[in-house]
Amino acid sequence: ATLAAIVLLPLQASFVFADALTTKQQVEDRSSAGLSQFLRGADALQEQDFSAASTLFGNASGAFASASQSLDDVHGAVAAAVSLIPSTEKTASTAQALLDIGESVSRASNLLAKGMDEVTAAQALSVTDRLALMAAYTQEALPEMQKAAYASQQIDLEVVPEDMRDRVTQMIAILPALAQSFDEVVTHADALGTLLGADGKRTYMVVFQNNTELRPTGGFMGSFAEVSFDDGAITNMRIPGGGTYDIQGQLHAFVAAPGPLQLVRARWEFQDANWFPDFPTSARKMLWFYESAGGPSVNGVLSINADVLERLLVALGPMTLEGGTELNAENVLFEIQKEAEIGYDKEINAPKAIVGELTRLIFDKLEAADAQTLLQVTSVFVDSLNGRDMQVYFSENSLQSTMKDLGWTGEVRATADDYLMVVHTNVGGGKTDTVIDRDVTIDSFIAEDGTIENTVTLTQTHRGMANALFTGINNVDYVRLYVPKGSTFITGTGFEVPSSDVFQESEYPLEVDEDLAIAMQNVTKDPMTETDMWDEQGKTVFGNWMQTAPGETQIVTFTYRLPWRALHDDSSSAWAFAKQVFGSREALSYATVVQKQSGVAQNVLIRVHAPASFTQMWSSDGETDKEFYVEDQHSDLFTGWIFER
Repeated sequence: ATLAAIVLLPLQASFVFADALTTKQQVEDRSSAGLSQFLRGADALQEQDFSAASTLFGNASGAFASASQSLDDVHGAVAAAVSLIPSTEKTASTAQALLDIGESVSRASNLLAKGMDEVTAAQALSVTDRLALMAAYTQEALPEMQKAAYASQQIDLEVVPEDMRDRVTQMIAILPALAQSFDEVVTHADALGTLLGADGKRTYMVVFQNNTELRPTGGFMGSFAEVSFDDGAITNMRIPGGGTYDIQGQLHAFVAAPGPLQLVRARWEFQDANWFPDFPTSARKMLWFYESAGGPSVNGVLSINADVLERLLVALGPMTLEGGTELNAENVLFEIQKEAEIGYDKEINAPKAIVGELTRLIFDKLEAADAQTLLQVTSVFVDSLNGRDMQVYFSENSLQSTMKDLGWTGEVRATADDYLMVVHTNVGGGKTDTVIDRDVTIDSFIAEDGTIENTVTLTQTHRGMANALFTGINNVDYVRLYVPKGSTFITGTGFEVPSSDVFQESEYPLEVDEDLAIAMQNVTKDPMTETDMWDEQGKTVFGNWMQTAPGETQIVTFTYRLPWRALHDDSSSAWAFAKQVFGSREALSYATVVQKQSGVAQNVLIRVHAPASFTQMWSSDGETDKEFYVEDQHSDLFTGWIFER
């Protein structure tokens, strides 16, 4: 018996391993074929081609299933032997994960493809009903995408063919994001349905903001509309041909404009109502002006920046005006500005009529849109709301709270950390902001005792050519810094304050606006730099002027001291975390929020200058240096550091 065991067991083992190696090759070959199909399916899914994605993921599932079956076909002894070969065990585990992903994503893609087909076929349904139908299918597909996201974390990249490893790494990163996006589609579709009157008629003031001429909430309010929605359909739309200037004659309020706006007019009027960067505050002021001019009460305010039009025309395609002019994503802003300021019929005197005509063309296309286009347009709106290029305000508190939770209402953020919001206001500087490059540099100097002094450097370069249409003049910018309340202004450089004699004076008495007086508290002026200072929205504000001529670069700086120290022993969460990590060692923590102004493109560099006696132990971006840089900021920034000694 002993002799037989010595002779026969190695022989048996050799057969077992031979079978195992054959199976290993089959698994790898079939998994590789499935992986190729899967990656093509991932591309189709990102391109929102759900039908193709469903087919490709189905093919991938078949290949992975075949690989899995090859493993199952091996008898117990061979399977046991296979488990002794590490690479084969890893291959099997990864093949199973890919199989699970393929099956889950295939089912999800099938559901979305079916939903797209039904939405496309349901042309008789309203826009809100079609949104709800798409959301229902997305809701059903969501658990499958969550399963796929979980399975993606079980993949061992070492057994993936090297030429596909980068793509698989990308897929592992994409699947959780796709699962999250499915969840957001459901939430956002419901919110957009509410906006469009899914649960009853809603009337809004829709304000079109031209962010080529920056104002605090996005851009100059050149045009507006009064729009009523009921179950996704427009039941009434009135767009004054003269834009916001049309109600000047009916305005019964006679209040003085905020000081910087008096560079262009002494009286505060509707077109300049968006003075406050906090959108709810500006929206309430818009409604106050509108009602003071005899306008009806509405359910809320929706602002849309000019940039959104470009994105909409990418999704919807070109549109032709009655006069034969074709508008597309590349020329729409220029053509609207040209028509509104030069080309309109002077006898009819309706320079903003082009906005009304384009709006109707957009909604005509939306009503006839197929599911693919509707999904792309929904994506444009959601991205614009998330990026604050669209903002909403509801008079109804519960709806306002819902939209605030989604981040669509544009408040000035409350934070216990350092904070900065740079707010530009173009006052008589034409449409020059489209050719201004902006850089913001924040240098935070922390002393040994934890005292923090910040120097904010604003650099603006005017890329326009002198005398060019719309952009060939000086960019005249009243710039405000919103910083932590209680901050102390130290000094500033580079400001170019307009002469007092160019500000407008009223021919009749003007009252002090109550909302302005309440919003701006403790107003003072620095005698050396003429920097305005006040408190607003729980922040301290520093304001001054910068002017940039075509072809020139302008640099200004603000230096101020924060009202707290980075090194202190209290119950703050940052300090508690630092003490927990570093024990009895002395820790210094610094964190900041940089909030983005609506409609602005800017590069942001944050540099922290800690005392020499401290060593960096942690940073929010995982880097070892003391800098944080973001090119073309699209959303609010959060960053922080911890140092010890």
